Amino acid sequence: MKKLADGSTAFYWQPPNWAKRGVKRNGRPSPVRATALGKDLVNAIGMANALNDGLDGWRVGEEGTAETVGSIAWLFNWYRKSRLFSEKAEKTRKDYTRMMEMVANLPMKTGTLGTRMASVVDGAAADKIYDRLLKRGDRTATYAMQVCRLVWTQAVRHSSTTKVATNPFLKMRLRSGAKSITRATSRAEYELYRQAAHDLGYPEFAAAAAVCFELCQRVSTVFDYPTGDKLARGIYWADYQPGQVIRLRQNKTNVSLELPLVLREADGAITPLYPELEDELSKLAGNDGNIIVNPRSGQPFTERAVSTRHRQICLAAKLPKDMTFTGFRHGGITELGDAGETDVRAISGHKHMSTTIIYNKVTTHKAKRIAEARRRHIELLGEIEDDNGTRRSPLP
Repeated sequence: MKKLADGSTAFYWQPPNWAKRGVKRNGRPSPVRATALGKDLVNAIGMANALNDGLDGWRVGEEGTAETVGSIAWLFNWYRKSRLFSEKAEKTRKDYTRMMEMVANLPMKTGTLGTRMASVVDGAAADKIYDRLLKRGDRTATYAMQVCRLVWTQAVRHSSTTKVATNPFLKMRLRSGAKSITRATSRAEYELYRQAAHDLGYPEFAAAAAVCFELCQRVSTVFDYPTGDKLARGIYWADYQPGQVIRLRQNKTNVSLELPLVLREADGAITPLYPELEDELSKLAGNDGNIIVNPRSGQPFTERAVSTRHRQICLAAKLPKDMTFTGFRHGGITELGDAGETDVRAISGHKHMSTTIIYNKVTTHKAKRIAEARRRHIELLGEIEDDNGTRRSPLP
């Protein structure tokens, strides 16, 4: 401990001199360094005990052990073994793991950040980590800090195991606190996309876009991305009865939906509700499995393949660079909002109405068409013939 100029006492922890000289155990330098413990005695004792444990674990650790108990790398591994992590979608787990590995692998004067003790990371250290990651972009740095905040939150809850008492990643002033808002794809763009997909020989992508736009489904559901469990989800031929009904099983909320495909009037008249969708599905070869599959393998497309082909189609159709596949769903829900439907959960599968507001973007047409049904709205947005037989848009 040390007396400060103001008369107060501050506490510090110092490793033994032999550990300061760069001695390595099993090829690894000491994970602990001289550390200021603050002025609170109880907190200082807790931090000092964690540092002592880290030093002892490194000193007597088994040969080949890559992580010292209590280190940042150990903490990340501990979190990846938790139920909270295992219950997340596979893509989320991959993203989180990538962020954790990036943080742990940050080079230090000796070794990497992962070898340092998690319990002694304070606000100043968290800010320095963030500043270093900013060189990789605002979004990447922010995402990494959000993952660290989540990990440390769980570590504090299990402090008897992790020795972590505080979360230094809380209340950070991050430059980009949230992802940019997904741009809603318009029906005109959606139609150009479908045509380009067919021109390139990718009818499955035209159909996938139709399911996302017309039925407002998630990309992960349509392409049946793996989620780590064995539940059957997605769009299956067995669940599709042309001109009657289609059943959907969503892989995020596990909600099952049954959507009618036609409107039957009292006088016997039948009005197709999703003619564009059924037209696209009719162009695919049926089988016993998922509707949207890679025709070469018969298996679902990988996320990389979806991203690559989607970009090819957008380039061919000369569509905006910021047009994402998720934008089809946003566009479909926005269109429903333009038609006057504010609660779209019966189609989208959202559990909470407040969530649909995120997708239902405000447009200049909403006030005018609030009371119109979607099919009428689609007709207004589509092209019509004038008296001379010329096709034109009814919108200015």
